[in-house]
Amino acid sequence: MKAQVIRTIRRSAPGFTEGLVYRNGLLFESTGGYGASALNRIDLSDGRVTEIARLPSQWFGEGLDFWNGFFLQLTWKEGKAIFWRNEPSPELVTIRAYPREGWGLTHGRGAWIASDGTAKLYFLDPVDLREEGSVEARLRENPVRGLNELEEVNGKILANVFPTDLILRIQMGEKGCVDGVLDLSTLRSYFSHRDFARVSKDPESVANGIAYDPEQRVLYVTGKNWPLIFKLKWPN
Repeated sequence: MKAQVIRTIRRSAPGFTEGLVYRNGLLFESTGGYGASALNRIDLSDGRVTEIARLPSQWFGEGLDFWNGFFLQLTWKEGKAIFWRNEPSPELVTIRAYPREGWGLTHGRGAWIASDGTAKLYFLDPVDLREEGSVEARLRENPVRGLNELEEVNGKILANVFPTDLILRIQMGEKGCVDGVLDLSTLRSYFSHRDFARVSKDPESVANGIAYDPEQRVLYVTGKNWPLIFKLKWPN
């Protein structure tokens, strides 16, 4: 399936997007890269990116979600789970140990839901992040590795797949069946020639970042170092 684009928003500055959350007309973003990882706020009216906090240079920012009044931000290999609170300028609350590689993060069914670059989604206790179960995403019975950024929408999980421009829609049942695949590669046609050339040089600059606005029932998606954020609807 191809994306149905409603609007494009040009960012005031690109970021190596690893996590994206919609909250009250704003996007909050976790970016990666050693020495460049941060928690950002993005104004959807004009694309202005404001850095809220810079992570320590030895940490690589990853998945981000908001639940029960807290933002939770993961790191890649450093074993950190960072809790923030307050909007629109989150403040650090605590940092906890996290036993896996951090990739994507969302929540549903009373648990945080995390990915680690494999085909598995892990259900985590909302307080101590203890693993409570897992499900393996399968497309035509085959496990799909590379699950990255996540977003729960209407009881299903949307997942970017690294290193592609695809989003999978995954059922949360024990079989983890994929019942939809959205191809975002056509969004690159909205880039300027200069931006297209820049992004295309880096094989890691793929689609990553999914945020859902439940009131308008729309998605906001982007990619690693992409110049644009796209407001779109999942095709019928």
